[in-house]
Amino acid sequence: MSRKADYEIRTGAGDGAILRLTGDWSTTGIGRQGDRLSADLAGRDVGALDLSELGRFDTAGALAIAQATSRQIPETAWSERPEAGRIYAMIEHLDRQSCTPPRRSHPVTRTFAKIGLGVYDFLAEAMLSLAFLGRLIVAVGSALKHPGAIRWPAWFSQAERSGLDAIPIIAVTNFFIGAVIAFLGANLLTQFGAGVFTVQLVAVSVLREFAVVITSVLLAGRSASSFAAEIGSM
Repeated sequence: MSRKADYEIRTGAGDGAILRLTGDWSTTGIGRQGDRLSADLAGRDVGALDLSELGRFDTAGALAIAQATSRQIPETAWSERPEAGRIYAMIEHLDRQSCTPPRRSHPVTRTFAKIGLGVYDFLAEAMLSLAFLGRLIVAVGSALKHPGAIRWPAWFSQAERSGLDAIPIIAVTNFFIGAVIAFLGANLLTQFGAGVFTVQLVAVSVLREFAVVITSVLLAGRSASSFAAEIGSM
């Protein structure tokens, strides 16, 4: 069973304090003891250790002690637990050699950097779109030049998947969007005494405007998924 890590700081006769470690200074038992130890030591050196009641000790405990002390604890202080001393020496060496985190840039600089990245992403997407358009034109020209190379079964299969198979979801989506528009339109037009024009509102907005947009979006999505499925099955 894991024992919670704890410590006691005593004033030593020589240079540095005496640090008494108890419990498990491990990943599961250390908790917030590392922060408390840093605050209690307040930059003081540790000259000796009392490890008589120290339980398990791993890299988490070694890192907490290394970050709490101002300089390395002498190797002789770990004579009671030499294996713990070796873990501490390794972690302390790595911690001292670790680089300091990079300084956070000024908010104004970060703002202009985000704007620049946004412009770059927009231009990159525009270039990819133009490249796709160019490849499409080349493919259409090649198909017109060599009509015998067109795989007509694949064309009809894609048309069925992205067209006929998509009719149910398109019809349901248009129905519910039309219902919402009818509800909002009737509520609004009634205030002006024009509630009888709700039918015309739904007919014009859904059949002429929204139906085309919804159909194109769903058609594009189903075409992309069908194309990905076709590629994956090859």
